[in-house]
This record gives sequence, C-alpha cells and structure tokens, in this order.
Amino acid sequence: MNLKFFLLLAVALLPARAYAQSTDAPPYSIQLYLCMGETDGTDAATLDCLLREFRYQDSRINGTYQSLLGGLPLAKRPALQRVQNLWWRYRDANCRLLRDTASDDRIGAIAQLNCMMDMTARRADDLESQLP
Repeated sequence: MNLKFFLLLAVALLPARAYAQSTDAPPYSIQLYLCMGETDGTDAATLDCLLREFRYQDSRINGTYQSLLGGLPLAKRPALQRVQNLWWRYRDANCRLLRDTASDDRIGAIAQLNCMMDMTARRADDLESQLP
C-alpha cells in the first residue's frame, strides 16, 4: 500500500473518526475492511469499496424503515415518514458540503461517499434499535 492510499483513507475517515470519539465505532461490514485491504490504493478502488459498503448500508436502512413503517398504525406512519425524509435530506446536504469544501474533486468524492456511508450505517442502527 502506498502513502497516497493512506492519506486518502485518513481524509475520508475524518468525519467517522470525529463522530466515533463520542460514540461507538461505525457499524461497517467486514466486507468493507476486506475490500479496503485488497485495493491497490487508487482513488477508483477506494471509491469502489466505499460504494459497495454504502449500497449495503442503504439496503439495511431501507429494509428496517419499511419494517418499522409496516408495524405502525396507519395514523402514526406520517410521523416516521416525515422524520425519515428530513433525515435523508440532512444526510445528503451534510455530505455534499464535505464534497463542495474539499481541496480537490478526488478527495471531495471520497469524503462525500464516506460521509453518506457512515451516516447511513448509524441511522440503520438507530432504526434497528426501534424494532420490536
């Protein structure tokens, strides 16, 4: 692994590191760590690993959200829908800010995707904790 890979990884994980100081470690799958260990350190390989993990976490959050929604009485569903829609908008805007303020496009893309992956994993955990 080269220095560039470690620098990009360090930049990409800054939001997760800051968040982890006050809470538990992010709930990433083992596949992310295996993928990152097998990359050649290029931006494309890093983005591919992050994208795979984001898709996994996105499927977690969507499945859990649907389970929670289905378990609520019809009259109470709009409250969860409102909160979740606001959360999605916040996540997207928050992570877009990282991309838009990064020193270059490559680092911005990695930072944005890492942020989305991290926030989605944490929200999936939060929603899963609300399942009966």
